[in-house]
Amino acid sequence: MELAKKGIMHSSKLFDPAVRLIGNIKYTRKIALASFIFFLPVLLLLFLGYNYLGNQYLAIQKFQSRLHYNQKVQGFFEYILLERGMMAALGHGDNTYKRHIQANFSKIESAMAAVDALSAPTPHIKQEWEKIKTEWALLRQELWNLSPQQNFDRHTDLADQVLHLTQDTDVDPELINNTDLSITHLAEILNEHLPALAQEAGKARAIGTAVIMKQSMSLEEKRAATLLYGTAQSHKAGIEHAFEITCKSQHDICRAISPFIEKIKHKTDRFGDRFVFEIINTDHWSLDAKNYFDEATQIISHYFDTYDAVFDALQKHLSSQLSLLAKQIIAISIIAAVMLICLIYFMMGFYFSFIKSLKSLTKASQMIALGNFGISVPIQTRDEMADVSYAFNEMGQKIKQTFAFLESYKKAIDESNIVSITDIDGNITYANDQFCKITGYTREELIGQNHRILKDPATPDKIYEELWKTILDKRVWSGILKNIDKNKKPFYVDATITPIINAEGEIVEFAATRHNITQLIEQKEKLAHQLYTDFLTELPNRLKLLEDLKYTHRSSILALINIDRFSEINEFYGTDTGDEVLIQMRDRITSFLEGASFKLYHIYADEFALLIEKHDLQNYDKNLLEMLHKHIELHPFLIQGNAIIVGITLGAIDHTDTKHYLLTDTDMVLRHAKKSQKNILILSEVDTIKEEIAHNIEYIGKIKEAMTANRIIPYFQPIVNTASGTITKHECLMRLITSEGVVVSPSSFLVVAKKAHLYTNLTRIIIEKVFAVFENREDEFSINLSVDDIMDSATVEFIMDKIENPKFNRRVIFEITESEEFENFEEVRRFISEAKRRGAKIAIDDFGSGYSNFAYLIHLQVDFIKIDASLIKNIDKDSSSRIIVETIVTFAKLLGIKTIAEFVHSREVFEVVQKIGVDFSQGFYFYEPQSKPSQTDPL
Repeated sequence: MELAKKGIMHSSKLFDPAVRLIGNIKYTRKIALASFIFFLPVLLLLFLGYNYLGNQYLAIQKFQSRLHYNQKVQGFFEYILLERGMMAALGHGDNTYKRHIQANFSKIESAMAAVDALSAPTPHIKQEWEKIKTEWALLRQELWNLSPQQNFDRHTDLADQVLHLTQDTDVDPELINNTDLSITHLAEILNEHLPALAQEAGKARAIGTAVIMKQSMSLEEKRAATLLYGTAQSHKAGIEHAFEITCKSQHDICRAISPFIEKIKHKTDRFGDRFVFEIINTDHWSLDAKNYFDEATQIISHYFDTYDAVFDALQKHLSSQLSLLAKQIIAISIIAAVMLICLIYFMMGFYFSFIKSLKSLTKASQMIALGNFGISVPIQTRDEMADVSYAFNEMGQKIKQTFAFLESYKKAIDESNIVSITDIDGNITYANDQFCKITGYTREELIGQNHRILKDPATPDKIYEELWKTILDKRVWSGILKNIDKNKKPFYVDATITPIINAEGEIVEFAATRHNITQLIEQKEKLAHQLYTDFLTELPNRLKLLEDLKYTHRSSILALINIDRFSEINEFYGTDTGDEVLIQMRDRITSFLEGASFKLYHIYADEFALLIEKHDLQNYDKNLLEMLHKHIELHPFLIQGNAIIVGITLGAIDHTDTKHYLLTDTDMVLRHAKKSQKNILILSEVDTIKEEIAHNIEYIGKIKEAMTANRIIPYFQPIVNTASGTITKHECLMRLITSEGVVVSPSSFLVVAKKAHLYTNLTRIIIEKVFAVFENREDEFSINLSVDDIMDSATVEFIMDKIENPKFNRRVIFEITESEEFENFEEVRRFISEAKRRGAKIAIDDFGSGYSNFAYLIHLQVDFIKIDASLIKNIDKDSSSRIIVETIVTFAKLLGIKTIAEFVHSREVFEVVQKIGVDFSQGFYFYEPQSKPSQTDPL
C-alpha cells in the first residue's frame, strides 16, 4: 500500500502539466477532441482511397494519350521502313522504285505532321521526336548520294530511334489496376513486339531484295540475316505469349484481335521460311525481287493493321476501366460517409469504456518505470481494453524475464570472452577473470593501471595511433594486437574496442572484448615458413625469391646456378647422393660468399638463385661470380667415398631497368649460356638475346607460311669436270621465297628450322621437288642431308622409297655435312650402307672444316669428298691451304674417292685446283645457283 501511495504521488507530479491542461477543457470538448483524434484514420483512409482511384484515373488517361501518340508515330515508322526497302532495290539497279520513293516522301511528311499536331506526352519525348525529324531531313538531303549499305544503315538507325521513342513510355501500366496483367501484355505487344517485328521484317525485305538483285550474299550478310531471323522469331514468340496470357482473362479483347494474331503467326512463319531457305541457306537465288519485295511489304502492312486492331481493343478496354473507376469513386464516397457516422457513434461508447481501464494501465506503467516488474493490471471488462490489459500484464512478465536473461548473458560473455573496460584515458576500470588469466595479473594489480602495460614494444606506434583515432571518433575499432603478459611472454588477441557514449553524445569509457588467437597466429607463421622454404636445403624457395624481388634494389645482381646433368647424378649414384650434392652446393656457395651481403635460394631441383645487393656489398669485385664458378668446379664433392665432379652453368644479370623482369631475364641468360655451351654468362642487358628469340620466332612463322604456300623450292648449281669443263652434275640447294618474293638462302633459316623441329620436313619437300625436276633428265644430281635427317626414321624411309625407283638410284648423290660431328656413327653408317645398296652415291660435304678423319671415310665408303670452301677460296694465295688440299686429294685418290672443290670463284683459284688434280669444281666462277638446272654442255 505504501508503495502504491508513493506511486500515485509520483504519477501526480509527473502528469501535473497534462492534468492541468485537460482539466481546463470541458468534458464535451474532451469527447470532441477524442472523436477528432479517432476521425483522423478515417480521413486518412478516405484521402488514400480518393488518391489511389484518382491516380488510377489519371494514369489511364495519360496512358491512352501516350498510346494515341505512339499510334501516330507508327505511321511515320511504317513509311520509313518502306523507304529503306525501296532504296535497297533502287541501289541494286531497279530504277522503277525511284518514283515510288518520291511519292513516299509526301506520306512521310503527312505522318510527321500528324505527330506534330499532337501534344508530346513529355518534354523528353518532344526533344527525341525533334531529333528524329532532324535526322530524317539530313537523310533526305543525302539520300541519292549514299551507297546501298549506307542507305540501309542510316534508315535502320532512324527506325531504331523511332522504336526507342515508342518504347520509352513514361506511363507504367502497373500503375493501372491490372491484376490480370492484360494491359501490361497488350502494351508490350504495341510498344515493343509489333514495331520490332516490323523493323526486322523491313530489314529482311531490304536485305533479301538486295541479295536477289545482286545474286550474291557475303558471309557477314548471312550472319546478320540469321541474327535478324532469330530476333524476329523472338518477337513473334513474345506476341504469342502476351496474346495467350491476355486471352485467359480478357475474352472480348481476345476475340477482337485473334484473327490478326493468327495471321501474323502464319505469315511470319511462311515469310521466315522463305527468307531462311531461299535467301540465307542458298547460293542460287531464283526468286523474283519485286514479288519478294511486295510479299514482304504485305506482311509488314499486316503488322501495322494488327497494331491498329490491338490499339483499338486496348483503348476500348481502358475506357471501360475509366467508367468502372468513376463508379468506384462514388461508392467509396458513400462508404466513407457511413463509416464516419458509425465511427463517431461508437467513439463515444469507446470513450466511456476506455477511460476506466486507461487509468489502471497508467498506474501500472508508472510502477514498472520505477522497477517494480511484478505489478499487474486488474481486468474488469471483456472488450479490447481487457485484451490490452492482459497484454500489458504479459509485457510486464516478459520485461522481468528479459532482465533476468540480460544478467545471464553478461555472465556468459564474461566466461567466454576476454573483457576489460577503461576510462577515456585508457586506465583500466574493469577486468573479467579471462582477462586476468591471459595477462597473468590479478584484478587488483590491473585496476587503475593504463592499458599500455600490455603493449608489445615491437608493435609499430602507427597501429595504436590509428586505434585511438578510430575510437575517439566514436567508431568501433577491430583488429589483431600483439600483447605481452606479466612475464613478458607475447600473446595475440582479436580485439574489438567500442566507445560507450552517454545521452549527450560524449564518450564516457571504452569496452574491449577479445579472443585469444595466439595458437592460430603461431600456426600461421609456421605454415608461412613451410610455404617459403625448401624442405631439403632449408633455403628460401622460388616463391620466396619472387616475393623478395618485389622489394629488392634495382641495381641488384641475380645469378642462376644450374647443376649440369643433375639427372645423371641421380640415376648413377642414386637420389640420396643427389640430395647430398644439393646440400653441399648450398654450403659451398654460402662459405665462399661469407662476408658478402647475399641471399641464396633453392628454386628448382637442380637450380639455385643468388641475389646480391650491389649497394650493400663492400669492395664489390666484378669477378666474384667467375671465382665462385671456378671454386665449385675445381673442388670435387666428396660423398660416401665418391669424389663427384659437379659442373655448373651460371647465368647472371648485374643490372636491370626493372626488377619485375629480373628473374625472367636472368633465366633467359642461363638458357642462352646452356645453348651456347658456355659455363658462365654475365650480361648487363638481354636485348640481344631477346632480339635473337624474336628473329627465331619471326623465321619460324616465315618457314611455316612458306611450307603452306609452296614457297620452299630447289635452286641448282652446276658441278663441272675440272679437266674438261663439262657440266656433269648439279647440287640441289634449298631456297625460301618470302611473301614479297625475296629469295632467302638456307643460312638465314635452317638453324631456326632445326630448333623448331621443321628441318626434316623441309628436307622431304626439297627431295620431292628435286626428284620431279630430274625425272626426265639423265645427269647426276646431289641433295644435302644433315645428321638430323639421317636420325629421323620418317625421312630415311621417305628417301629409301624414292631411290628404289631405277630412274634415280644411279644418279642421285646424298651430301652429308662433315661439319656436324657424327655422335651416332653407327646410324650414319647404316644409312649410307642402305643407300649405296640401292645404287645411290654418298658425298661428304665441307670436308676439312673441323671433324676431318680419313679413318671414318674408309668405314663409310663414300664416293665423293667436297673440300670445304674455307680451304679453296684463298688457295691461290695461301700455301697452307694448298698443302692441305693436296694432301686430301692424294689420300682420296689412294682410297678411290672422287674430290670436288667448292667455292671456286676466280680463274686463279680454278687454275690451282686443276694443277692439284681435283676431279670436279663448283663455284661462282662457273655458275651461280639458279632456279632451273643447266644443260650438260661443255663450259
